[in-house]
Amino acid sequence: MTDANIHPSVILIRDRLRDIFPDVKLPLEVIGWHIRQSTPIETICSNIATEILVYGQAVDPRKSQAEEHTASNVPTTISTPIATTNDDTLQTLYDVFNSIPRDHIDNAYARLKNANNPNWYDDIVNELLSYDGDKSATNKRSTDQMIVDDIFVPDEYNRLFAVLPDLDPDYALQRYMQYLEHSSSKPDLNVLITNLIEHGYVKLTEKLERSRNERLKQNLREPKFEINEFLKTFPNPLEYFYDRTKNVSESYKSHAFIYLANAFARVPIGHIREILSNHN
Repeated sequence: MTDANIHPSVILIRDRLRDIFPDVKLPLEVIGWHIRQSTPIETICSNIATEILVYGQAVDPRKSQAEEHTASNVPTTISTPIATTNDDTLQTLYDVFNSIPRDHIDNAYARLKNANNPNWYDDIVNELLSYDGDKSATNKRSTDQMIVDDIFVPDEYNRLFAVLPDLDPDYALQRYMQYLEHSSSKPDLNVLITNLIEHGYVKLTEKLERSRNERLKQNLREPKFEINEFLKTFPNPLEYFYDRTKNVSESYKSHAFIYLANAFARVPIGHIREILSNHN
């Protein structure tokens, strides 16, 4: 499947993240889910990048919401679909694209599912994304969004990224709209590009780094013990922490001594050192 068949917003987000995380898999359906929530592109990139930095992968939001969506979308009457609802993949499409009629999803699923095409699932997701853009996105637009759409020129906007590939998408849109408001009837985009180069601009990596730092600060202020993350570092904690034969660094011994000395202030320091020595 070529990029020509993929929703433009999905391409933009995928390529931005791929430039920063070339080795991380970025499922199109996950990006599509975020787009369907009417979330700004910069926010989507920032959130997914933060997930990759923290968890090593893009988190699938559908997993945490699947039961909630399923409970709210139980049909009152059962028709005979083209494909059975016992198919986990089809049920996932129902859950994620819950605003699209199920017969449309059934039709796309039956028509595009092909074992000989490794990208058949992406083809279905992109078709459903296009349907959502045609049917429901218009109803959700605010007045400001309508104004943006009326005067927005995709080719010129994309040209900004061709010249400044690290430009933050939301900042680019803001500057582009300001530029159109203060320019003549036939504005020259080179003027805006030159201005951005000479005076600086907000880079996507800078926003991602700020978001990451805020996430780290939040974790320091309100630390949360995650057993899954702990087990990734220590798969067998009992064996690791109770192994008295392994070598430990002087720094480890020093930290252990300081902790015990503070925790047991009434115990003689010499006795604490003796216990540490006996237990490695």
